Amino acid sequence: MRKTLRSSSAQCAVGLLLVLVAATAQAQSRWDICNGTREQLSVATGFPNPDGSAHTQGWRALQSGACMTLNYKSIYREVYLRAMSNRNYYPPLSTGPVIHLCANSRAAFDFPDARAGRGACSRPVPFYALPFTGNHTSTRITPDMGGPLPQGHSID
Repeated sequence: MRKTLRSSSAQCAVGLLLVLVAATAQAQSRWDICNGTREQLSVATGFPNPDGSAHTQGWRALQSGACMTLNYKSIYREVYLRAMSNRNYYPPLSTGPVIHLCANSRAAFDFPDARAGRGACSRPVPFYALPFTGNHTSTRITPDMGGPLPQGHSID
């Protein structure tokens, strides 16, 4: 009887270990982005690459009051956000903390290396650098996070 209990305990321990290893190997993170403004937004996002560069993608439409969820295969310490409406953009030029990365003005894009001078990128633009804690974070874009585009200034 004791031998059977020990054997069952050992099998349970091995099974639990396999489940934990599988869960770690499939580590994922989730970022919820919500639009707390009264405008439809176009959203561009980014995340750091292991080599120190960043990967940016956009644009995704986000209706007023709506949320979107982005799922990643890795867990990050920070993520990057840029959003635009017909009147405002997020972040405005004077806001921090920001990181300057590449994004197209209105056309869809995917820059695996979003540093200036890489690929089709000639001039980076400001993205909010947002802390990412654990494997889930939420960001609510609010009117006070944005500002009007200065006269004579290009979005891209």
